[in-house]
Amino acid sequence: MSLTYPEDRSYHSEHLWAKAEPDGTMLVGITDYAQDQLGGVIFVDLPAVGEHFKQGVSCASIESVKITSDAIIPVSGEIKNHIILCQLC
Repeated sequence: MSLTYPEDRSYHSEHLWAKAEPDGTMLVGITDYAQDQLGGVIFVDLPAVGEHFKQGVSCASIESVKITSDAIIPVSGEIKNHIILCQLC
């Protein structure tokens, strides 16, 4: 797997990123490195829409075939919606 780190995102040391969108919201995702380390993800426990989080706290749980890991949010804010984008190999 080729790891990519687009420059249009801010990266957190816990392997999540945040990207500013044109409407003022932030898109948050998991780095290629973390995806590679987790292996096959089998379940993601997402926060409810409307929940508020401070930067650096767990906002979700990601369960893979190897481990269950907390997703540490890279920015403070409110969850507006969920967009799940998966790339299947």
